[in-house]
Amino acid sequence: MEIRQHVETTPTVYKNFVVGTILVNKWDLDSMLANRGKTGSFTVIGMHRVFCFVGDDYISIRNTSDYTASASERVVDDAKLISYLRERAQKSLGDVIQEIEEGVFDD
Repeated sequence: MEIRQHVETTPTVYKNFVVGTILVNKWDLDSMLANRGKTGSFTVIGMHRVFCFVGDDYISIRNTSDYTASASERVVDDAKLISYLRERAQKSLGDVIQEIEEGVFDD
C-alpha cells in the first residue's frame, strides 16, 4: 500500500507499507515497548482505510488516499507489541460493530 509520509529532508515522499503495518510515534515507541502498548496512540494501515487509535476510546478512520503519515511515525517490529496492539485494535473495532448490530443507527 503506497502512503504519503512527511520526512525531515523533503516535504513528502511516498512509501510502500504492507497492509497491517502498525505505526507509532517515535517518541511513544520506547514507552509502548516498556509498557507492552498499554498506553499511547498507534495507526494501522489497511487495504482501503487507515485506522488511528488514540487512547482506549477514540478511533479515526480515513481513506488511504487521504492519509499522510507523520515524519515521526515508525514501523513497529516487536512481535509482542504487534500482537498486543492488534488485539487492542480488534477490541475497539469490535465495540463499534457491536453498537451497529444493536441498532444504534437504525431508524
